[in-house]
Amino acid sequence: MLELQNDYLLELASQISFLSAFMGGFSATFLATLLVADSTGRIGNYAAGSAAVSASAFIVAVLSMVSIIAGTHPHAPSGVDMAVNVARLVGFGAFMMGTLSLLISIGLSGWLRSNSLGIFTSVVSFLCLILVTWALSGFS
Repeated sequence: MLELQNDYLLELASQISFLSAFMGGFSATFLATLLVADSTGRIGNYAAGSAAVSASAFIVAVLSMVSIIAGTHPHAPSGVDMAVNVARLVGFGAFMMGTLSLLISIGLSGWLRSNSLGIFTSVVSFLCLILVTWALSGFS
């Protein structure tokens, strides 16, 4: 694993924590919308399940990033010892799982209304998945 300086890791964890909290709130709202929709079919269940995984994964990402912030902050008490590398792996993995699950849920949601909207939302979600992967690779 690449060793990162504490100030860089602190800023990165802060940004991922904020983004995860925002996207987790969106995922939870999307989940609630899917749960109250009149769709009781298989696709509706998959979309709601994927939104639930997304919201839950973003909660894990936020808490992991907060533990990194607490462990690497320059004014942290000397007794604070966090497993930063483990929190990094868990937090980034949860962030990726939340992002993937949210895109899956968005892709499936169009199928609840019509085939043409389902095709559109699936294509858009797939293209966004490619762009997210490209962005996380540093656009290289």
